[in-house]
Amino acid sequence: MKRLGIVMLLGWSVLLAGAEEARPLHEKLALFAPILGKTFSGEIKQSTAEQPMVDVVRYERALNGTAVRSFHSINDGDYGGETLMRWDDDAQKIVFHYFTTEGFMTSGHLEPRGDVLYSYETVANPEKAGGVTAVEAETTISAEEITVKSWYLIGDEKIPGHTAVYHPAPEAKVNFR
Repeated sequence: MKRLGIVMLLGWSVLLAGAEEARPLHEKLALFAPILGKTFSGEIKQSTAEQPMVDVVRYERALNGTAVRSFHSINDGDYGGETLMRWDDDAQKIVFHYFTTEGFMTSGHLEPRGDVLYSYETVANPEKAGGVTAVEAETTISAEEITVKSWYLIGDEKIPGHTAVYHPAPEAKVNFR
């Protein structure tokens, strides 16, 4: 009887997993479709030969297609974070929350304009983020390449943040330490 219960449970799990994949991605998140289920890797341009910084990021469908989850790690887990993005009907925007291994988080929104995705986020606890209170970024997305260029707001000064070009890296893994 126990075996039958386990077999039935496994069968339901397979059916439910298939139902999850059958539900369409929210139409306002369609711009992420080319990268879902894929892992990308890119070297942060501000790194040096002595201290390279390689960022690995993965994108997945979440919450039955009503959200997109990304998670990333730099240098095999020296730093990392997870982001959950979803369409907000009230705000009429894609909103997101980003949680980091350094103990700070950000909240913001995305604005697609043509081929560029603009993001604006506020840092909830800037003392843990090196004094950064806000981040702005421009991102382009395709199945073959993701480019990111960001700026940080520290006090009243807007300074260049990180810049990276990511390419598919199916063998790469996101690691947290």
